[in-house]
Amino acid sequence: MFMIFNRDGKVSSLRISLSVFGLGVLLVVAAVISYFVDQASYRTPLEIEPFPGSVYAGTIEGNASSNEVYYRVAGGNPEAVVAHYNKLYDQSRFRDISEERCLRYPPAGNYPAFDQGREVPPYQYICLYQRNGLRASHVTEVTIQPGIKDREGSVIILHNQAWQP
Repeated sequence: MFMIFNRDGKVSSLRISLSVFGLGVLLVVAAVISYFVDQASYRTPLEIEPFPGSVYAGTIEGNASSNEVYYRVAGGNPEAVVAHYNKLYDQSRFRDISEERCLRYPPAGNYPAFDQGREVPPYQYICLYQRNGLRASHVTEVTIQPGIKDREGSVIILHNQAWQP
């Protein structure tokens, strides 16, 4: 308080102005630092917890800002895996983004290519987890498929991740 009074004990408008200016400069510096810290957080993959009991099956590196991480659940049930990812969605910060969680494709039945005998999964679930900021985002798309051929009886989980370069 003594800082705003001059030697005569009167309020100094110059000292008040300099104090307000200094506080303003501090706030601007804090805002700039906060912006750059926030932007840096989008330069890493958005990590989503894999299904408990799943085994890491490998990573395919994309470009400098994307990759695909594969997991496998032996003897798993795709619906149980989907329930896990829906639960993560419900308990996380992602629930405010969209009402939709993991969606089944096709909505009913199997893909026609599977019914024709081609080596494609009969169906799949896709779950989208996304975090957006000011001119930045990172996303993880989780694809859940029942295993076919030599992977029959297992569940294949793909985390397709993309982030800011």
